[in-house]
Amino acid sequence: MSKISTGRHSPWLMMTLSLCLLMTGCQSMTTTKAITAPGPKGIESEFCSTNVPTISPAYPTSFYQAMNECVNAGMLDNAVFFYALAGSYTWYDAMRVNTQYARSIHGRLLKESVNQLDDVQKNMLWDQIQKGMKDPHKKSALCQKVKGIGAPDYQPAYMLINPSETDSHAFSEIMNWTEAVNSYMECHK
Repeated sequence: MSKISTGRHSPWLMMTLSLCLLMTGCQSMTTTKAITAPGPKGIESEFCSTNVPTISPAYPTSFYQAMNECVNAGMLDNAVFFYALAGSYTWYDAMRVNTQYARSIHGRLLKESVNQLDDVQKNMLWDQIQKGMKDPHKKSALCQKVKGIGAPDYQPAYMLINPSETDSHAFSEIMNWTEAVNSYMECHK
């Protein structure tokens, strides 16, 4: 068992601690955390926990996980953002792969993620999504935010029956990110 020192601290230790505080800044102990995550730009402040995707690029499953964490934290606007981003990514990927299997993955990932929530949480999430989609200003802001993140920068191998065949699969480059978001979220152009 180690003991916490109660004596004088060396100037080196105090300087190191001060430097660390200056570099990291003061952080409050609230549920909103500004976290830098790999992957798309502009999402750092949206995460509701310290459990941030550690892989780059960040895949839709990471965003659905973040959605659930935001629901658990009671940060429903952030949850709606991750719902929209993950869904837009899977929609875009399904269009690039353009198979029935890929389109089924789009729906399956959302269903699997939402099924991790209890009934009260599911209802809260769906109510918040509906409120946002019915309010033209909120919907427009969300559409612009998701479009601004940009298209995924990975090959959607998770949408293939046999992901090891990515080299032999020609993904469509014709699909436009803005059109995909407009289609998925029913954004006005």
